[in-house]
Amino acid sequence: MMLRKRLFSALFLALSSLSHGQSLEDLAKIGSGRPFRASSNHEDWKGSNVDFKFIKPGETLTLADVKGSGTIQRLWMTVLPSEPAYPRLLTLRIYWDGEKNPSVECPIGDFFGVGHGLDVNLESLPVRASAEGRARSCVWPMPFRKSARITVSNDGGDVGEG
Repeated sequence: MMLRKRLFSALFLALSSLSHGQSLEDLAKIGSGRPFRASSNHEDWKGSNVDFKFIKPGETLTLADVKGSGTIQRLWMTVLPSEPAYPRLLTLRIYWDGEKNPSVECPIGDFFGVGHGLDVNLESLPVRASAEGRARSCVWPMPFRKSARITVSNDGGDVGEG
């Protein structure tokens, strides 16, 4: 009977700790940093609506190259598809703190929760993809100490706009 009470108490404590799960905002706490915004706007964007860059097949576009400590709060992109399977043909890579190899390396569709090259609507707390699948956004806190670099590579056969 005593063993049964102890097991029940241990189980109760374990389950009650799960009910107080960590919020998304508390996943990454970092002491200091500065606000920063990176954009893939074309160099000649002023006075026009050229707020995109082409990524040729085999080419890699650097979306952000941040020096110093900080936390990426939001990652948002819209892609004008030129191939039906583009969510699997554009590869997202994220490097932290001067790493030579990326900590994140996956197709854009997979990173934003929509795998298998599909364009579908997805709405969740940390990730969203539009009904057409072109606009994608995530709010995973991604902290770094020394640097962060984000790239997108076109592994397809046609030009993608991002």
